[in-house]
Amino acid sequence: MISMFYCNSFLISTKNYEGYVFYAKHSVWYEIKNQKERYTPTEDDINKAELLIREQIKEINSSLENQFDGCPVIHENLPNYYRQYVGYINNNGEKIIWVNFIWKDKTSVIKLKEDIVETLDGCSYFWNIEVNINKSKLYDLNINGLG
Repeated sequence: MISMFYCNSFLISTKNYEGYVFYAKHSVWYEIKNQKERYTPTEDDINKAELLIREQIKEINSSLENQFDGCPVIHENLPNYYRQYVGYINNNGEKIIWVNFIWKDKTSVIKLKEDIVETLDGCSYFWNIEVNINKSKLYDLNINGLG
């Protein structure tokens, strides 16, 4: 695993995934339900989240929403996405990681490490999901529209 530290985030890079973890102090527009506070996910938290995504995404993605007409099937293309990770603690004291997925050919690395990439439309080239680290559960899969 490779880690590099920046002002707003740090890079995590493995043979299976690459992404930027945002520090708790970095302001983001996304907020989870029942949020108590932000936290900075550790490398162990990210590894667990990625394992849960690989194990559970096909089932939670069974409807294949916005994954047709040339748009990728997300669970078949996980290595083709950059990630952005934002950590939260919910009101029950559980660690939640919101993971933002951006198709590698659709953004620049400079944007990824500076701030959360927000894209309207673009189908399954852009999607996000929440991972409850304590409960080992994925939820709130959001896939961009076709627009």
